[in-house]
Formats: sequence, C-alpha cells, structure tokens
Amino acid sequence: MISLPSNNLSGSLPKDICRHLPNLENLYLESNEFSGQIPSTIDECKNLQGLTLDSNRFNGNIPKTIGNLTSLQFLYLGSNYLEGEIPWEIGNLRSLEIFSAGEMRLVGQIPDSIFNIPSLREIYCNQNNLSGSLPEDICHHLPNLEVLNLYSNEFSGQIPSAIDQCRNLQNLSLDSNRFTGNIPRTIGNLTRLKFLYLGNNYLEGEIPWEIGNLRSLEILSVNNMRLVGQIPDSIFNISSLQEFHFYKNNLSGSLPEDICRHLPNLKILNLFSNEFSGQIPSTIEDCRNLQNLSLDSNRFTGNIPRTIGNLTRLKFLYLGDNYLGGKLFCL
Repeated sequence: MISLPSNNLSGSLPKDICRHLPNLENLYLESNEFSGQIPSTIDECKNLQGLTLDSNRFNGNIPKTIGNLTSLQFLYLGSNYLEGEIPWEIGNLRSLEIFSAGEMRLVGQIPDSIFNIPSLREIYCNQNNLSGSLPEDICHHLPNLEVLNLYSNEFSGQIPSAIDQCRNLQNLSLDSNRFTGNIPRTIGNLTRLKFLYLGNNYLEGEIPWEIGNLRSLEILSVNNMRLVGQIPDSIFNISSLQEFHFYKNNLSGSLPEDICRHLPNLKILNLFSNEFSGQIPSTIEDCRNLQNLSLDSNRFTGNIPRTIGNLTRLKFLYLGDNYLGGKLFCL
C-alpha cells in the first residue's frame, strides 16, 4: 500500500510508476497538488484494488488502460482537470464498487458498459458536461447500486421508468440537467431512498402520489420545473422528511390543515413562487424543528397565523407577495 493523502505533494507521476510495483494493491494520493497526466502504464499495477487520485490537478484524458485493472474495487478520479470521454473500458472492471469521476470536464455519454457492472454500489459523475439519455434498462445489471449522482450535466430525455430496479438506491441525484417528461411513478418503489434530487430540469405534470411510499426519505427536491397540481397528501405523511424543496413550479391548491402532524423532523419547507392558495395552516407550529419557512410569491389569503411565533428554531421566514392581511404581531 502507498497512502499519502491530504498533503501538499506536487509534481507528476512517473510514466513507469508501476514497473517495480507488481504487488501494489492500494494507491491513495487524493487531496494533493499532483499534476500532469495519469500514466497509461498504470495497468502494470495488476493487483490494484484501490486507486484514489481525486482532488489533485491531473489533466488530459482518463487512460483507457485503467480498464485492465480487473481487481479494482474503488476508483476515485474526481475534482481534477480531466477531460474527454469516459472510456468504455471502465466497464471491464467487474469488481468495481465505487466509481467517482465528478467535478471535471468530461463530455459525451456514460458508456453503457458501466451500467453492466453488477458490483457497483456508488456512481459519481456529477458536475461535468456529460450528455445523452440514460438507458431504459439502466438498473437491469445494478442490483447493489446505492448512489447515482449525475447532477449538473447535460443529460436529456426521460428518466427511465425502470429506475425502480435499483432497489437499494439511497441517493438519486439527477438535478440540474435537461430531463423532460413526467416524474416516473416507479420512483415510489425505491423504499430505501433517503435523498431525491430532481430539480432544475424540464420535468412537468403532477407529482406522483407514490412518492409518499418513500418512508425513509429525508430530502425531496423538485424545484424550478414545470410541475402542476397539488402536492399529494401522502408526501406530508413521510415522518423522516427534513427538507421540502418545491419552489418555482406551478403547483396549486391549499396546504392541508394538519400539514405538520407527521413531520416532526422537518427543517425546511420551501414552497415559494407557486400558485398555492387558501390560508396558512395554524398547525404549522407542529413542525417544531422548522428553520426555514418560505411561502412567498403565492396566493395565500387570511391572516398570518400567530402560531408561527411558536417556531422558536426558525431562522428564515418568507411570507411576502401573497394576499395576507390583518395586523402584525410580535413573533
């Protein structure tokens, strides 16, 4: 093992780095100042199981020869200046559990071969310029996948309805892309999901009531899209929820009078810039852990509930640009 993470080491790696390291199993060099290209001869370290080169200054392309490291379990390349396409040869890594290639300059599609690695648990390709659509059978060969993090790219097309075949997913981050169509109802079958980020896409239609089946969900983010209709009551029954982000849509209807009855852990309720109407429920005080309440730029009427004054952990309160009346009171 060579483990030298989180220092200020710099310079380039020798082109023959693996020539005399036939037994090396782990090379940990993350969080340094290394630069230059990743040596194409890296595949001569035939026994590598862990390769962490993330958070450096490497440039150039991802070497195709990495695909020859068939014992590799962990591959961290993100937060560098790597560019070009992801080599399809990565799909040869049949023991790979974590593939991290986020925050770089990668372009093109994710090779289908990567979605055929059944050992994969985590995929991080966020914050690149990756494009294309996701394969309809994306999860057919990914029974162990727990994290699919693709946010801030140029992906388009519809979110595959077969996403529910990734039954162990805990984090699904598809926000800030160009996805179109509706939110698949099948997402409601991902009962282990904790984090669902879909916002800043071109999704439209109504929010599926099946989202309410996600009883472990902590963060639900569907902001800045073209969603219409009401928020399904089933979502307000997810007691694990900590953050709601529904702002900048065309959602309408009134909020349920017992909105907070099953939301003891809610910290953020962000509904601004929609078409919600009716009164703000006086039972809002039952969300005792609220820190951010953003209801501005809607069509709420009536008075500001005095019970808001019982939200003693509140840091941000946005109620403006509504049709609220009555007298102000001391919070």
